[in-house]
Amino acid sequence: MTILKQAASFMLALLLATPAFAQDLTPEAPPPSDNAAVWYLTASTLWHARGFDAETSELIQTYNEADLDKAGPVIDRLGAILYYVREGSKREKCSWAVDLDLGPLALLPHPIHLRTLTRVLAVSAQVRLARGDAAGAIEDCLTIMRMAPHAAADGTVVSNMMQASMEVVGVETLGKRLDALDREHLEQLRQGLAGLNERQPIWKALANDRLYVAWLRRQYETKGVEGFRDSGLWSKDRVPREIEALEGSDRADQTVADWLDELDRTYNRIIEVAKLPPAEFEPQAAKLEKQINESENPLVRGVVGDIGAVRRVELRTLSIRAMLDAMIAYRLGGEQAFRQVADPYDGRPFDFEVTDAGVVLSSRQIYHDDQRVSLTFSAGCAGPLD
Repeated sequence: MTILKQAASFMLALLLATPAFAQDLTPEAPPPSDNAAVWYLTASTLWHARGFDAETSELIQTYNEADLDKAGPVIDRLGAILYYVREGSKREKCSWAVDLDLGPLALLPHPIHLRTLTRVLAVSAQVRLARGDAAGAIEDCLTIMRMAPHAAADGTVVSNMMQASMEVVGVETLGKRLDALDREHLEQLRQGLAGLNERQPIWKALANDRLYVAWLRRQYETKGVEGFRDSGLWSKDRVPREIEALEGSDRADQTVADWLDELDRTYNRIIEVAKLPPAEFEPQAAKLEKQINESENPLVRGVVGDIGAVRRVELRTLSIRAMLDAMIAYRLGGEQAFRQVADPYDGRPFDFEVTDAGVVLSSRQIYHDDQRVSLTFSAGCAGPLD
């Protein structure tokens, strides 16, 4: 049975057993699976079955600036759904049953579901904190952070980027009101962060991308040149001239074999570069990207994405996560403790600045439009706790 069918059948059983489905489920409710993906998809299926799409549309779009008076009653009605999300995040196993052998045609059932659930949890954390439930708010943000590696469990680059996005949402939600947490709750948060599952590194997703090589080989073996035209890598009117020139050529098979061998070697180099520490990564990535863009091999130009961009997303996310650790250390132990938390980008402490917007921690890492990677915390974090 597929995970989608497992989730749907479990949800149907719940609805049949309890027509007036309760807002909240108890911990004694039977778990649908030890696979976290089934828990998440059960929550999402319930979400759609109960018609929450329209009611929460605005909430999801404005999750980081939610009107908490309006959001509170909505979050209260999502008790059963959020129960499944929180419980699912505690599962070690997560499998989305994605068939990577399908290449770019592989179906990814989860990114849109997890995006929605992440934003709802972010609003829930804000609501709970406003109501004085700091422990509950922390748990919602930790749930997001536990879900993030599950998002990347299928091993694709797209889902790895989703992992990074979810982590940043969790950290930013905490940062907005970190000053509301007392020493006990900061310790709870620190322990929770230390116990998170290991995140999925981008180089592993890029390694899975090399399955494109085998997929393209099958495309050519079964359909010839038309297999490349139908690959979805190019629109029909923008197929590279080198590929069109294969039609009728007596060297077509050898040319394609050479292209695929070069593509495989390129992926080997991509994985090596993606593993490099930041100081070594940037110059090597620039050199490799230049080689890819100028390659005479249309498969290298058409298949390989911007490896520099995805690795920089990872580096930014690692720094932002460390900024939260650094601010917790500062609030609990002052400047000395703060300076013991290093930026993963260069091994140095973060810059600390008090501004009108709040307390800003900054990395030396440049991410977008020549801007340094930074994270703004609430103004009350300007000093350590007494």
